[in-house]
Amino acid sequence: MASSYLWKPWRPGDPLREAYLLPAEEKSSSGATDLLYKHIEAYKAGLKERKKFRASIVEAIVGQERRQAKEGCRPEDPSEKRRRYWAYIQRSISDSQVAPIGQTWIEHILRFVSPRLQRGKDSMKKLLKELQDEYIVSMKKAMVDYTLGGQSLWEEDQATDEEILIKGLLAREKEALGIVPKPWYQSFHRVSKWAQYSLHRTNPCIREVLNTWFREYEDVLLIRVGELGDESGGRTLEEFMEVGKRHIEEAGVHLNDVWIVDVQRACRKARDKRQLPKKQLGMQSFFECLAITMTSLLEKLLKDSLRALASYLSCYSRPNSTRRRHGGFVMSFALVEGQVECMPSFEQLESELLSLFDKMVEVVRRVPRLGASALSNPVSPLDPCLKPTVLDSEVEDCKNAVREEIRRQMQGPIQHLLLYDPFKYLYSGKVRHSALHSVLSDSDSRCLRLIMRDDLQEAKEVEEFISREEFDFEEYVRRVRKYEELSEGISRGFPSSVNLGFFHVRCRELILVLEDIARELKERVLAHLTHQHHSLMEKLCEEYGEVAQRALSTPPNTEDLMELKNYMKHAESFILPRLESQLRASVERMYFLNEHTVFTTSDIRLNNQTIQWTFRIPAVFQEHEAIVEQKRHEYEQALKHRRDRFVEELESYDAQVEELKTYGEIGELPLYLKKARNLSEKLKSAGDRVGSFNKEEKAFGWDTTQYPLREQIVEKLDPFLRLYEASMEFLGKQRGWLDTPAGSHDPPGIEDEVNNTRKTLHKLEKHFTNIRATTQLLQSMKGKIEEFREHLPLIHTLCNPGLRDRHWERVSEIVGYTLEPGHDLTLAKLIDLSLDEYIGKFKAISDSATKEHALEKAMADMIAGWADMQFTLKPYRETGTYVLVGVDDVQLLLDDHIVKTQTTRGSPYVKPFKEQVRCVSSANISPGAQRII
Repeated sequence: MASSYLWKPWRPGDPLREAYLLPAEEKSSSGATDLLYKHIEAYKAGLKERKKFRASIVEAIVGQERRQAKEGCRPEDPSEKRRRYWAYIQRSISDSQVAPIGQTWIEHILRFVSPRLQRGKDSMKKLLKELQDEYIVSMKKAMVDYTLGGQSLWEEDQATDEEILIKGLLAREKEALGIVPKPWYQSFHRVSKWAQYSLHRTNPCIREVLNTWFREYEDVLLIRVGELGDESGGRTLEEFMEVGKRHIEEAGVHLNDVWIVDVQRACRKARDKRQLPKKQLGMQSFFECLAITMTSLLEKLLKDSLRALASYLSCYSRPNSTRRRHGGFVMSFALVEGQVECMPSFEQLESELLSLFDKMVEVVRRVPRLGASALSNPVSPLDPCLKPTVLDSEVEDCKNAVREEIRRQMQGPIQHLLLYDPFKYLYSGKVRHSALHSVLSDSDSRCLRLIMRDDLQEAKEVEEFISREEFDFEEYVRRVRKYEELSEGISRGFPSSVNLGFFHVRCRELILVLEDIARELKERVLAHLTHQHHSLMEKLCEEYGEVAQRALSTPPNTEDLMELKNYMKHAESFILPRLESQLRASVERMYFLNEHTVFTTSDIRLNNQTIQWTFRIPAVFQEHEAIVEQKRHEYEQALKHRRDRFVEELESYDAQVEELKTYGEIGELPLYLKKARNLSEKLKSAGDRVGSFNKEEKAFGWDTTQYPLREQIVEKLDPFLRLYEASMEFLGKQRGWLDTPAGSHDPPGIEDEVNNTRKTLHKLEKHFTNIRATTQLLQSMKGKIEEFREHLPLIHTLCNPGLRDRHWERVSEIVGYTLEPGHDLTLAKLIDLSLDEYIGKFKAISDSATKEHALEKAMADMIAGWADMQFTLKPYRETGTYVLVGVDDVQLLLDDHIVKTQTTRGSPYVKPFKEQVRCVSSANISPGAQRII
């Protein structure tokens, strides 16, 4: 059963194996027989050559000794013997007769040399040369020693005391063997019997188990590396792991279901032949020996499997190795979050491959351990398992070999990945979000597609470019062609797959992604260019439409007509040439976009409308000329009509001014002033109309009309208007003065107002010399003014705002009755009291009140001056004390107040508020105030 699983009776390279394994049809032919005889003859010839070579060496060595013995020479001393021994080695055997050292041996030796030390090529050459020389000398020495019977002359000479003692013991044993009967016969027979029943290692059952193993399981491996693939092609990590795990699982099943059954069968067979111990204790020790034997076999199987897998996976580090090579592992490049990564990653590859070693260790530890119950019962999963032991260092050595192989071989994909660095700007950026999303496969079998995001460097640059305010068509063209060339050139410049030995790198996905990125960038730029083109064409169409609309509009007046003519001149000279230039650029853009994209129906309609304006504009201008000519004629006639009506209006204004000469009633002054002001406003409006007429006349190319009548009317109206305004102003203020309570007046201001009005009327008098009614009105106003001027002394005395109760008491004493200030004591009432005869006495009281009022006001100002004064305190260092800052202004104000109070105290009018002045003066010059300063 086992032989059908992994039976390998012949060693690779055996010539007899090739003959016996010929196909059946070739074996029956004479050619197969001849081939077999040829191999046998070659084998015999090799034996003869080796025998002849050995005889020549023997003759060279022994012949000289025989000659010396015949000649009766004395025995050689040890030094001469050693010299002759090395002469045989160096001269009797040539280097060509020694098989060179095998490449496999060199590889095993180099495993113990650190990769770092192997970097020196010159040193490695010297080391290998020394190794080959030592190997050749050792082989020659072995050949000479073999020829001499296995004992070298050098070793005989160098024999130690221990070896001499051993030789003596052996000689005595030979002598003992010659004694008959043997004195140790009974003990030997007893020990032999004991060994027959207690030394289970020699039990036929154990031998059968070993024979079965070495016959059917010698070349068995837990992972059949020969079936894992060869140099013909790559394999994905998943496929490799699936096959490896399946092999391990099958091997475990085979060990548990086949090998264990074979061992059980051998035990039962030995039991039937009564070759097993009969006692319980002997049976227990037998199965202990069986367990140890099975454990050692499993350990050998595990070690061979570990080394075979490690050697299989690390074969690419030995380029001249004759061992089978695996086909390499498939690795893909893919974009993940803005970075190109290997799929699977090197860490994942290493982890998965190294896990196979652990699985092999695990599977051999699941083989059940057989006991006495196995002779009659099948194996149960609950039975204890064998515990084959492999040093962790041995497992780790195999893993390290694979690790180092991956480390060495990973440089190939990494170096190939560097070829894509020139395109890094397409996909690299700030990795904040994943920019790669899986989508469904399309007709081109594309499995990945990049979605444009702001965190990609090139995408961000494109977004910044298209967000600029200025529009550069050449830059758009450059970018579109750049991304188009990238999209078309990436697949041509890079192979879709690369065989790097240990790795088969598949770049198709990465190439497709890079193509998609470049294509997306191109489409993004084209989309924005199309949008910009659409916007510019809309703007062009709108501007053409605006020019046409303005050209075909009907101006409502002459001003708009002139403005329209100026606009059309500007449009013809500047706007239309600019629009034509922009339209040519738009047509160029349209041709470019037509080569790279497909216009929508609305875009095609817009393009046609915009281009058609170049053919419609001439007809628009012709129609515009007709409209302008028609409206010019209409507005010229309207202007003539309006000028005639304006002259009639001026004549009516002149008649109204003449009517003012008949007005002389002082009671009708408000009506006169209203009419004069209305007439003045109309004349101002007439001036504006004259400017409008002149503007239209200039637009039509006519001479401007001056209208001197308007200026004459304005000149005649001005004296009447000034007379009415001055008279009404005086009469209004006079009523206010008369109704104001005494003490609330401003006597100097009243006197100034009266005098100014009197002067104005005096100046206007000369304009109305020949106008009786107006002269009569003017004289009436002058009389009212003179009448009011007679009361100015009374106003200056009793209307003084400085009068206080004490002053009114003195006034009351003078007139003989009580006069108290209040709302009822107005100027009109004082005039009615006829107090003019007391004016002289009132004057002294008024002057004193004025002086006292000035002192009182000065004191109030001094007190108010301190209201806004601020004292600023700042801490003095860290003492907790505050100091006053900015004392200069305080000192200046205080000094000024001291001077003023001293002056006030010396005034003869200070008596009414002497106590207040004294308090203020005392506060200013008090020691406390001075101390504060």
